[in-house]
Amino acid sequence: MKKNPQIKSDNELLSSPSLMYQQKAEKLYNIGNIKNFNTNISLTPPKVPLLPNRYFNLFVIHNQDYNKPNFMLDNARILDQVYTKTALRDKFSNFTIDDIEEIIQLPTLFLPEKTEQKQIGFLGKLTDIDKTAGNGISEFWFTKEKILSLDKLKSYLSELQIKDWELQRTHWAIKKADLQEIIDKI
Repeated sequence: MKKNPQIKSDNELLSSPSLMYQQKAEKLYNIGNIKNFNTNISLTPPKVPLLPNRYFNLFVIHNQDYNKPNFMLDNARILDQVYTKTALRDKFSNFTIDDIEEIIQLPTLFLPEKTEQKQIGFLGKLTDIDKTAGNGISEFWFTKEKILSLDKLKSYLSELQIKDWELQRTHWAIKKADLQEIIDKI
């Protein structure tokens, strides 16, 4: 077996994010008339989930009081490209069962749009997501755990990575912040 100098050792493979191991043979015996044989093995480490004390879901929805166990959201507003980092949108772009299980482990902040008269939001959790394909409408199930005053929450918007004008657009975003730690300050 020839070893390519650009190919890493087993120890290097185990400590690297994603590497290729290559094996070549000039002649194989007991396989018939094969003259050349190449095998490439790609090793990818297991997916590292988002931690609930570092990330959270944010829903800002117009004309939604969150009084039912579910709500609908237009797919164009899911993981909004203006308010969700590209790496996070890409990570969950397929909405596999594993993706949904990871997303529903995150704490969730449910807020009304700023243009509404409602002055309360909720801390809670998603319990399920039915993401439709294409330009449809998706459905979200959730539970509420705590009522939050928007007036008290406003002074923490920067810490929550909620951008200017973000509360004036219906959308779902995933943010990087310890939501529970910030809620405990309120």
